[in-house]
Amino acid sequence: MALLRCLAGHFRWMRRHAVCKLRVRHLDVFWTVTCEDAADTAMAFGAEMAAFNTLLALLQQSISVQSDRLWLEPDFTGTRRSERRVSFCLSACAVLMIGLAYRLWKDPLLQPQPETAQV
Repeated sequence: MALLRCLAGHFRWMRRHAVCKLRVRHLDVFWTVTCEDAADTAMAFGAEMAAFNTLLALLQQSISVQSDRLWLEPDFTGTRRSERRVSFCLSACAVLMIGLAYRLWKDPLLQPQPETAQV
């Protein structure tokens, strides 16, 4: 959820500074929900389905979104975790895209975390 809030904040910044319209084309999402047991997976799936549908509705209100595949499914065994995929083409003016890339690069939430040494 923190990642979704972070990305939503960057898109709000982009919308506020956009001189031209933004377009998301060829949105392809395949995401699995996996937890420790089946009950937790089912509850998490319901919560994430609601969150993703709300996020998609908010995005469609502010920018043009054309999706090819939107797929969210529960994965009770965790075997399909490696198949997760999110891809899209984002169209905007070059200056705006450079500004967004800089914001994403400097965002502390999106920085790689150092691995802790285990003895």
